Amino acid sequence: MIRPLLRADEYEADRLYDLMVDMDYPHIKDHEDKLDYAVMFRCMNEDATAGYFWFYRLEEFPDKYAMHAIVKPEYQSRFFSRTLLTTVFNLLWAVGASKIVVEYDYQDLAIRLGGSETDLGVEIDLPFKWRSRHVKSSS
Repeated sequence: MIRPLLRADEYEADRLYDLMVDMDYPHIKDHEDKLDYAVMFRCMNEDATAGYFWFYRLEEFPDKYAMHAIVKPEYQSRFFSRTLLTTVFNLLWAVGASKIVVEYDYQDLAIRLGGSETDLGVEIDLPFKWRSRHVKSSS
């Protein structure tokens, strides 16, 4: 199971940056000067880093946090699990976020999770509630 760890130490931003370089992350220039200010989760599979989530509080909307993620290829198929997303989203809600904004990558996933398209990107309301696949009939 992939487990998110809230920023472990002052070197976490450097580790994320190194992973971005190793994976040729296309948006690296947008982040290299801001990583120290991010709410950051290193996602671990036992002792191996599977990827990262990181979030920036939007200056003009302090209750909204922009979501970013990078996932190693070997973890792509199991990274965005219900358990992982619930944990990360609940922790963001606990630090004051009322919405997560997905700006570019993973917007399709955010829409499937019930997010709404806005001028900022796709917004997911917090606290997050999973949509039920089965509606119980009342009889």
